[in-house]
Amino acid sequence: MGDSSDNVVIGVVLWLVALSVVMAAVGIWLGRSHRLRSRRIALIWAMASIAPLFGAGAYMYLRHSAMEAEGVTRPGVTNVPPGQGR
Repeated sequence: MGDSSDNVVIGVVLWLVALSVVMAAVGIWLGRSHRLRSRRIALIWAMASIAPLFGAGAYMYLRHSAMEAEGVTRPGVTNVPPGQGR
């Protein structure tokens, strides 16, 4: 797990955060132009706009868990998983 995988993680997280910001901006524009006619639709849009943030957090957590299971948490530092001797 070297620098290239770290770059992929950062790239995916940044894209998901950018998607969330764009969706929030579009939601604000739709709300001001009265195109989100009901509160239910506005609530669904708000929930959909924060969903990529939860996806980014889940991706980072799963990636970290996989790296921990392999015994590598940072480049050059190996940690032996519990129950395994050296």
